[in-house]
Amino acid sequence: GEGLDAVVLAVADDDAVVAKHGDVVGEGELAVVGAGFAPGVLEVALGVVAVDAGVLVAIGDEDVAGGGVDGDVGGAVEGVATLGVIKENRGAYADALASFDNSFNLYKKQGDKGAMAAQYRRMGRIHHLRLARYVKARFYFHKALDLYKELADVEGEARSLYDIGLSHEKTGNFQEADDFYNRGKTIAETLDNPFLMATGSLYLAN
Repeated sequence: GEGLDAVVLAVADDDAVVAKHGDVVGEGELAVVGAGFAPGVLEVALGVVAVDAGVLVAIGDEDVAGGGVDGDVGGAVEGVATLGVIKENRGAYADALASFDNSFNLYKKQGDKGAMAAQYRRMGRIHHLRLARYVKARFYFHKALDLYKELADVEGEARSLYDIGLSHEKTGNFQEADDFYNRGKTIAETLDNPFLMATGSLYLAN
């Protein structure tokens, strides 16, 4: 693979456990790319690997090289969010939320408001889809909506409006849900986006 040639699997007592291409990864071990961070510090993960049947088959990203805890993490920050996806898929929802929160803070440091909004949506969707915390989910969806409005990202606005509508529907606020669905669908029609229009129609039909 391209990019880094090794990953840090764990750090304990200032000693790093390192794996390379073709190494077998034990169940439950979290393969995290570690480029240039201090021994014993694993708060900032800079990327992830692809694992097939327990064997490392792809490592890192060219953007990871040269990153560090206090340095410019560049495009590798998405690796932190990817860890959240992995944890979510494993059912470790609290850990997934922590990863998404970490990636949010890293994107905030970079000033990437679009990515910040995406992390808000990811956190909101865990609360909505995985934990049935619909009011908490709505809080994050509104945060995402505010950022998309600030960026004039109308597609992001439409998606966030649908998210908010779904959270209202789940708590029995059907009129509020319809209002948000209609607002999202109006944007979708302005964009002439068939998928978003169909999504709005489906939500309103239900």
